[in-house]
Amino acid sequence: MRHIIWLIVIATMITPFVSGQAGDSAGPCYVAPGGDDLNTCSTVGDACATINSALSKVDCSGTIFVGTGTYQGTGNDPVVSISRSIALSGGWDAGFTAQNGTSTIDGQDARRGLVVSSGITAFVQRFTVLRGQGDGAAGIVNDGNLTLFECTIKDNTDIGDWTSEGGGIRNGSNGTLSLFNSTVHNNQSSSGAGLFNAWGTVVITNSTISGNTARGTGGGINNLGGTIYLNNATVTNNIDNDISKEPVAGGIHNEAGGTVELRNSLLAQNNNGGPDCNGTFSSAGFNLVGNTAQCNFLMTTGDRLDNHPRSGALGDNGGPTFTHALQFGSPAINHGDPGGCKNHQGSPLNSDQRGFSRVQRCDIGAFEYQTTLNEVYLPALMKE
Repeated sequence: MRHIIWLIVIATMITPFVSGQAGDSAGPCYVAPGGDDLNTCSTVGDACATINSALSKVDCSGTIFVGTGTYQGTGNDPVVSISRSIALSGGWDAGFTAQNGTSTIDGQDARRGLVVSSGITAFVQRFTVLRGQGDGAAGIVNDGNLTLFECTIKDNTDIGDWTSEGGGIRNGSNGTLSLFNSTVHNNQSSSGAGLFNAWGTVVITNSTISGNTARGTGGGINNLGGTIYLNNATVTNNIDNDISKEPVAGGIHNEAGGTVELRNSLLAQNNNGGPDCNGTFSSAGFNLVGNTAQCNFLMTTGDRLDNHPRSGALGDNGGPTFTHALQFGSPAINHGDPGGCKNHQGSPLNSDQRGFSRVQRCDIGAFEYQTTLNEVYLPALMKE
């Protein structure tokens, strides 16, 4: 039954892009540890061993279901190269009846993890992309229309010189990247260690950018002339190590006339409490920014500047990806848009990064605080 529901969801997202690519016999395919690339991939019992093999089969269209496990490559080629529009649905159990795990794309510190070609539409869910390595981009390179949902991008390293860009993700000038309910952390690069956007368009929604380290600028994000929307995003604990070339921007560096708009988002505690941003930033309201000393943040309704977020360490707080839990008393709690969390297009965001309901007033950032009974009744009892 879940296969049917998932196929309906995926079909509504990518049908306009994949229709007509294969014959009448084309359909979903399967990849699993222990599979064989000589198989057709067309049934669970005839699964392929690698994602690239399934992508090469003309009869695999619409969705490729990928079992929980680790997938690696050989030589200098990326572990996964997407050159036709497709959906990759990861994290399935051995029988492909429950999607309760994660599929891992492992670059083994020897090759890039995932590459999406120009003009291609790809939807990727429940994947971890780690240990990618490359000169100029390491974990993910996107020149198409890529949606990442419930994904983790971590431990990728750009090994180029100080001009290299994009440790976790590099979004090119032809790229449109949508990041939903995902976490980008512990990646390294000269610039844009978590994400480097080179003249493209990026939408970050209910997602966390944390613990990334740049040797140059933009520990969390570097935006070069492109457009980035952050909707209920959390950007924290990122580091810009090199203050000799440009002003530091531990969280986000915006340059070359780029546009960065924050809405209900948390940008704080980057560079160990130092500057969180550099460049000009626009606000759609209700953001928490810790240190604006080196950026022009155009403050508007509900913004809270020079605040400590009082959030915990990155960890498993429920849901498929790691988050920073807001602690009791955090200024981010109940200080989002009183009209409810919404994205930049006005669509409601009724759950947080973990999938937990935003039942009360929207909190700032990717994590919605869940009030405990003690916190409701203890203050009242103490007054009695």
